[in-house]
Amino acid sequence: MPRIDRVTVQKLAAYGSFFLHDPSRAGEDPDDAVAVAASREAIIAATEHRAYLRTAQRAVAVHLALEVWDEEPAGPGAESWEERHDVTLTCPTGRLLVENTGDGPVALEPGGRRDISLPPGVVDVALRLYARGLDTAEEVDRIHQEQLTAPFEQLRAHLQLLAGRERYLIQVSPAGIV
Repeated sequence: MPRIDRVTVQKLAAYGSFFLHDPSRAGEDPDDAVAVAASREAIIAATEHRAYLRTAQRAVAVHLALEVWDEEPAGPGAESWEERHDVTLTCPTGRLLVENTGDGPVALEPGGRRDISLPPGVVDVALRLYARGLDTAEEVDRIHQEQLTAPFEQLRAHLQLLAGRERYLIQVSPAGIV
């Protein structure tokens, strides 16, 4: 059985991004600014120890699923995806933490874990990202314009209908096999 774990989170992306890294690699990375700028064009970009995922919008929760594989990941299944991007990074402890930029680690379901375990002995990992629902940003803008003078609760109710429409799947596997 090559897929060894799957976790999900549906959360508002503070500052429009999430980042993934080894828990031992907290703090600034010298190449952070370059990777953050690159993620604006490619959705995901990485330094040696950190990957940045830029979301299309910041107003409603996005859905993020992470799968850990011990061999080359199978395709993303029957779901259709608009984009695919691949990056690699190093995780010396064999764990991968997901953080909401500016808001800290996110609880992953099931179980509320903060990080995921990589296959035993794996330090260098490949992240294959699939994305869809990137047009959600346009819908958010349209709703904001339509609800310009509406009470806040009405605006929030309209936006809540879009929660989870912007979706990401990140397949994590040993580097060099994908």
